[in-house]
Amino acid sequence: MLGMRRRRGDDGSLTVDMEGYIEKMYIEFKHLCGDKIPKTPMPPGTYLSMEGITEVKETVPKKELEKRIKIFLKVLGMLLWLTRTVLLEASTAVNMLCRHSHGPSEEAMKLLMGVVAYAYGVRRIGITFRKVENPRLIAFYDASNKADPADGDRAQAGYIITIGDGPIAWRSFRVQHVGLSAQHNEYSSLAVTCQTVAWLRLLMEDMGLTPELEDSLTLTADPQNDLRGPPDTAWDFGNMGWDGGPTPVFGDNNAAITLGGSDLLTVQNRFYSRLAHYAKVAVERGMVSALYIETAKNIADGFTKIVDQPTFERHFPQIRGMVEMMDLDFARSRGGTPGVPKTQTEVEPEPELEARLRREDEEKGGSG
Repeated sequence: MLGMRRRRGDDGSLTVDMEGYIEKMYIEFKHLCGDKIPKTPMPPGTYLSMEGITEVKETVPKKELEKRIKIFLKVLGMLLWLTRTVLLEASTAVNMLCRHSHGPSEEAMKLLMGVVAYAYGVRRIGITFRKVENPRLIAFYDASNKADPADGDRAQAGYIITIGDGPIAWRSFRVQHVGLSAQHNEYSSLAVTCQTVAWLRLLMEDMGLTPELEDSLTLTADPQNDLRGPPDTAWDFGNMGWDGGPTPVFGDNNAAITLGGSDLLTVQNRFYSRLAHYAKVAVERGMVSALYIETAKNIADGFTKIVDQPTFERHFPQIRGMVEMMDLDFARSRGGTPGVPKTQTEVEPEPELEARLRREDEEKGGSG
């Protein structure tokens, strides 16, 4: 369906790939891709700024530019579909290329075809889900502090949410503000991630996959629409062992995690948009738990920038669901000395924490 193929493993796992779709795309544009098959969607460290687009539109002959844009848009549309289905590790690369659709340079065209060639190289690898005990949503988020002055000076952020060891939601995007600090960008990324987590939790309730729905009396105002079948004939999804507790949301910025779990106002965060504080609401309502994870283990890193090859190769099997989820600390709410993790019970008392953060703000030049 829609170019996707579903395969069942002997171990009960489910894998979805788009081998046929990718092969057709590659055959059509192979003459523009070159002979090499890249090992990553884009060369490590690539940063494609929007600077120069105006020059391209002014210097490239009109007919040539129109032809280039037509090819660019066709390929980009195919890649967008792939990144939303199975090629999630290329999300950042494709998101970056989207901003060049109205004036692609030769460099942008080359990078675009590089993603096509990369997709062909991993065409047989899909995303895999497997049966796990007490399934739960697990989210990771991150943000990059490298902004593009030619694109409103905004940073890149991203997240990935998994269940059954496989990814079910992911995104790479520009934050909606000009971040004035790493905390600002990370906190906004946390808020966007929590919004998606909230939607997924509600979706699971509507599908009857969580115990919460079993306790509900109605879903809508229509009694016929809400009519349930007899318990002995209905699928009792609520007893499948789903973990109905707060969804763990992992990030690698201590300040963003702290702000998400406390009503702390300082000169450094008092101007934040109300939308950024959605994470705080999600934590207070018990929907999510903001937790810490080392940067090296944060699989959302590649959704904020083009990472180096070792990092890409380390994260690739995890984000595709090819391996079991790494061991995670569901009690660690703050980073600390390597090898000496802090758990929620070891975090500084609230008054001391507020005093320390305010003191740090003042040292950075904030006052009044």
